[in-house]
Amino acid sequence: MCETNKPVVPPSPDALIALQGLRRSEKLDQLLAHIESIHICAWESQQLALVLVRHLEKFHDAVVAELNGDERAPHNQIARWAIDADRLCRCRQLLEEVDME
Repeated sequence: MCETNKPVVPPSPDALIALQGLRRSEKLDQLLAHIESIHICAWESQQLALVLVRHLEKFHDAVVAELNGDERAPHNQIARWAIDADRLCRCRQLLEEVDME
């Protein structure tokens, strides 16, 4: 995904977990260390969280669209990705509603 921007659709939740474990990189470690080292206010933390949730939401939407275009894709796999996309959408909406003033 990072190299080609094309979603990788794991065949099962276990495969997704394994794939995510492999994605931990030096770049990610540096980013997380940087985020922890800087002092940001609550509003900035909210904005960062929104960016990350939107990114995940778009990824899940892209996977659902790709699976919907694949006649061989199992319907239960499409449903799982769509449910998670909906959860991320609701998460984003809830984060947007949090009043940080």
